This record gives sequence, C-alpha cells and structure tokens, in this order.
Amino acid sequence: MHDLLTLFKDERDPINLVFLVDNLDAMRVCAAWPYVDCQLNKKRLDALASDAWGTLKCDELKSDILRRVWADLWSCAKPDLHELARMSGLPLDKTACVFLTLRNARLIFPDRTIHSQAKKIIGTYITRRITK
Repeated sequence: MHDLLTLFKDERDPINLVFLVDNLDAMRVCAAWPYVDCQLNKKRLDALASDAWGTLKCDELKSDILRRVWADLWSCAKPDLHELARMSGLPLDKTACVFLTLRNARLIFPDRTIHSQAKKIIGTYITRRITK
C-alpha cells in the first residue's frame, strides 16, 4: 500500500487545497483524521500492492485511472465516522460530508495521514489564531 499511497502523497497540484482553506469544519475533520480508527483490509491491500498499480507514476496515469486506483485504495478502508465526528466536534452527517470531500480531494489518506500541504494550512491557521 505504501507505494500506492506515495503515488498520491507526492501529488503537488494545490487546487484541491481550496476545500480546506477558510473552512474550519474541513480543518477540524482533517486534523482529527490521524487519531481515528480506520480498519484496513490487509488481504485486499496486499492484492492491490502486488498489482501493476504500484509500479506506475502519477504523471503516467490518466485522471480516470487515478480515480480508479484511489477508489480501490479506499475500498480497503473502513473509517470510524462516529469517532471522527466526536473528535472533530461536528454532527455525524456534517462529518460524513466533509470526510467525503477531503477523501475525494485526496487530502486525507487511508493510512490515517493527511496531505503535507493540508498540515501546513492547518498549522498556519492555528498559529494565526494563537498570535492574535
């Protein structure tokens, strides 16, 4: 799974960050994500990792194939949205909606990590709030 996730974690297109900037709900869900239980189907992940996906580079793939690989990765994950809602302080329905947005924007990953640029945005927001 590591190689497949690296494919997406190395993406440098900042356009998807628009879903996070100035969106406190999205920042809360994103910040809570690393601390939430997410069951991973190891057999399915191993099958994906042994597939040809792991040898491809992001710039070699067309967007429709990338979406399929991304969907395949997430099909191996079962996140605890109730726990995510509790940790983010948002209602479950709002949490689920924000979670799907962050997932589809590739700002959160099935291994409970978040995009490096998303971390910077959240860190900058917190620093500005503290220093006011």
